Amino acid sequence: MKWSVFSILPLLVTMVGGPSFAQPGSPKDSARVMAERGQSLLQAGKPAEALVELRRAEATFHAPTIVFLIARANVEIGAVDQAYADYTRVIEEKLPAGAPPEWREAQRLAWEERAALAPKVRASTIARAGSTEDRGIEWLAGGLVGIGVGLAGVGFGIGEGIDAMNRKADIEDAGACRDGMCLPSAKSDVDDATLAAHLSTAGFVVGGVALAAGGTLLGVYLAGQSGSARVRAAGGPFGAHITLELTF
Repeated sequence: MKWSVFSILPLLVTMVGGPSFAQPGSPKDSARVMAERGQSLLQAGKPAEALVELRRAEATFHAPTIVFLIARANVEIGAVDQAYADYTRVIEEKLPAGAPPEWREAQRLAWEERAALAPKVRASTIARAGSTEDRGIEWLAGGLVGIGVGLAGVGFGIGEGIDAMNRKADIEDAGACRDGMCLPSAKSDVDDATLAAHLSTAGFVVGGVALAAGGTLLGVYLAGQSGSARVRAAGGPFGAHITLELTF
């Protein structure tokens, strides 16, 4: 956004109330010096440096003209949302009786420049909304994949667990093992049963972790849609469950 130099110069005259309002060395006088320095930097194409000086001036002594220039500096650095808020602050400020005419001029210019800035603010808002929506889709997809993998892991664990129990029952029915001792001929069957038991445990562990991760991602997505969500997911030898608590 470009401005005429002549629309800025009058604000310098009474940046914080005019010479008659300030004594040398007073906060008003110090603020005016910093504000004039900031405005010079802004006109020189150094908005970031100008913003530092203008904020120092505003912290020293408040004047709507300083806030107005802060808004312009924010426009120049691309902080359109903050600039819009600064312009609004100038516009909505209730000026005291006898306020310098430059303060009212700052309000008038703030109206004009905020209106010109509005399309950029809307575009920025739309861009942020699109970015959030993209992340939401990623969270949803990740959550569903995690839950799918988790259920598969738990299902695998259940299957291997049943296989391990069946193999153990077959060994016991054959009388190949007694009092913890097994015949050499049963070694292969015992090894297979042990392997199935280990695979079952691994399936439950992997499935539980995947369920927890997927449930968490799904909860984050649902929280973004409904307000808040808490997720509890678990897997075990007797199945798996996911608990979602939503707050609307």
